[in-house]
Amino acid sequence: MKSQAMDGRNSFAWILDVAAEDTTVSGASTSLKAGNVVVVTGMATSESGFGEDKEMINKPLLVSKDLTLKEGDKYRLCKTIFIGMAKDKSLNKSKNTQDVTVDADAATNNVCDGLVSISGSISCSFSVDGEGYASNYIKKRFGNIIKIDAEGKPTIIKGSTTEKDLVLFAWNARNAVADDTIEFDVVPCLFTSNNHSSSYGSSQSFDIDFTGNATDENGYEAATVQMEKGLSFVKLLSTNRAGMDEDAKIA
Repeated sequence: MKSQAMDGRNSFAWILDVAAEDTTVSGASTSLKAGNVVVVTGMATSESGFGEDKEMINKPLLVSKDLTLKEGDKYRLCKTIFIGMAKDKSLNKSKNTQDVTVDADAATNNVCDGLVSISGSISCSFSVDGEGYASNYIKKRFGNIIKIDAEGKPTIIKGSTTEKDLVLFAWNARNAVADDTIEFDVVPCLFTSNNHSSSYGSSQSFDIDFTGNATDENGYEAATVQMEKGLSFVKLLSTNRAGMDEDAKIA
């Protein structure tokens, strides 16, 4: 049996930049190509390309095989922005319990309200923003950025400090083989802290903390995704990652 132990470097993370408008299938069916990440926003009344479970609406879909979509199917395409400077990633989920033990109980008795709290962090090495490395996407969640070009002309990238983001984690992607089931998490979150530190004798760090949410502002939901034989999707996702160096691409 193959060992299920995972090296930490097997994981990757992306920010999902969701399109502002729906893509709606009308008339003839159309194909949604494998390797895309979308949020399902509507489903055909019958024989939807997104399956039969209407609860898929507002949930993320990682497209592992070409899908034939029917009239009435709707989605928003996500641009994947690779967090290429990441080193360590953590995702924490917790629930509150209340002790309701009474004298008649033989042991401790607890109940739970069912609400799940999500938080996490991504530890990175500092990188001046380059194509595919998401640095400025994160920095603008904490304020404006002034970029000065080679001619000395400034351009302001406006900060947006209240907006939520969708983050995609792939936990066992780097060394996956053909028959592996790949596990992903999609998390709507608020980036809550960004620490840039520099110490003599070590690399500069660029660490991010986030708080998860049930949904983002558009109602798009969190999900854990387990994809059977997911290697082909991971390879396509790798191909779509602008700025990813050759060493980081998945063989």
